[in-house]
Amino acid sequence: MKEQILVTTIGDEIDVTVHFDYQPEEEETHNYPGCDSEVTINAVYVGGDEEKDIEDCLCPATIAMLEERCEQMLIDESEDDR
Repeated sequence: MKEQILVTTIGDEIDVTVHFDYQPEEEETHNYPGCDSEVTINAVYVGGDEEKDIEDCLCPATIAMLEERCEQMLIDESEDDR
């Protein structure tokens, strides 16, 4: 998996850079159960400073929102490629 990067904002306009991995959905076959797509956040940096990873400080709702934004970014990119 190639690490992806998303630049976005959280809270009261806090700029963050999200480093994440993406596992695309895989179809079920006769000998493989398949899997859903999944975003795994590796780090969340404040203001581009890659020394301040705040992922462990974020609440589960914020992590879920960032995961959704990461997946949406990939969807938007794939639509742009068409």
